[in-house]
Amino acid sequence: MHHYRLFQKLLGEYEGICYLYQNITNEDHATLLHYRATEAAIIHQNHVKALELEEKAIAEACGKGTTHIFNLSSMYLDAGSYCMNLRKPEQALDYIEKSANILVQTQMQYSPNGLYTMNTYAKLLYHQGKFPEAARIFTSCIGITDKVYESDTLTKGYLFQNLAAVHASMHNAKVALMYYAQAESILHKFLDEEHPDLLTCKEQRRNLIEMDGQKVDLLEIENL
Repeated sequence: MHHYRLFQKLLGEYEGICYLYQNITNEDHATLLHYRATEAAIIHQNHVKALELEEKAIAEACGKGTTHIFNLSSMYLDAGSYCMNLRKPEQALDYIEKSANILVQTQMQYSPNGLYTMNTYAKLLYHQGKFPEAARIFTSCIGITDKVYESDTLTKGYLFQNLAAVHASMHNAKVALMYYAQAESILHKFLDEEHPDLLTCKEQRRNLIEMDGQKVDLLEIENL
């Protein structure tokens, strides 16, 4: 609660500074709306209001041809998150795709935040049955981890498992088996033998032939 109150206090000060100058830039106005959306979502748990404010922020950011605003990708990502909470999957996918496209255009996908956005995009594609696109983005995410962390990470193990799950759902059993093996090899380095995620990965590999062509559960990546 202390952190929320501090956020509200700083937000109020920021708003005061913005309106102290009559001709504030649309970037400042868009950022202010973006933070107000965060307040509505996190503090007031009002995702309807949060989406409304975030969409206003996006309109303000893009309305005068200023799509270079540094946090526009975050605005799209948050709008997608609010849509997911409101059970609007198609709208969520549209917003997160736009967020991912901005990251790729600016080369900012090579960062922890960029990786989170791309992983979220891949998951949404998968849950909407767009398996080839999901496989492509998960593969990109694995490449991003190589550049961001420069070594095997737990995140990379989860990504291999999710890529395996996608291929299993596409009837690509041989490819899925290869990725499951890579996932297990990495997960073994970071998780206890009885960890549920490692056990799930092993079980999916064992049952690969039976579940070929079925929708396979993805693992949640906790440390992005």
